[in-house]
Amino acid sequence: MKSIKEYKQEQGNATLQTILGQSLWYARCCTVSVSLMSGFGIPYNYDQSRIDKWADEACKISMHCKMPQNVMLLRAVYKKGDPKYLNAYNGDKRDYQNFIWDSSTFKKTITPAAQAYLILDEIMTAKYFYKSTGKDYNEANNCDEKIGTALMLMKSADMQSQFMSDNLRDHDGLFIPKEDISENPFGDAELEEEDDQPDIS
Repeated sequence: MKSIKEYKQEQGNATLQTILGQSLWYARCCTVSVSLMSGFGIPYNYDQSRIDKWADEACKISMHCKMPQNVMLLRAVYKKGDPKYLNAYNGDKRDYQNFIWDSSTFKKTITPAAQAYLILDEIMTAKYFYKSTGKDYNEANNCDEKIGTALMLMKSADMQSQFMSDNLRDHDGLFIPKEDISENPFGDAELEEEDDQPDIS
């Protein structure tokens, strides 16, 4: 008589290692989606020449580098929103304009915790993408894109850290949540302190 473990393995059920691997990959995809595709926050105003300059920096590290198109870098991420795509898919998965979210669903509160978690996720995901290109370059076709995505994630984390330090502090220097009341999302950020603030941060 077969054990439950043997029976489940024969049925093709996923192993713990497989589930862990898929979960980690899903988490990395979510990080890229929020950070570079969604527009879920205060966007960073840049032009194509800035992207080209960053691409040149990446090519000094690796000759194989493809930058994604229409990246939407964020200076700060919002607290809540519905991940509903705004645009129709044009068939090009490297065009990140396909995956921008509907901004009408955004709750434009910026919290230090959400900002810190995204920065940490960006750094860890960038590190994974860059390290993974060395061992499987000859086996995968997307390694060129991984290098470009890793660079964008690191640039994003750097900008968000600076924005957080400059804009999310109170008069005592503590990090506090603030509301984005900016009329022009690409201009200078206009933030307003919430009425009820925690005693400590």
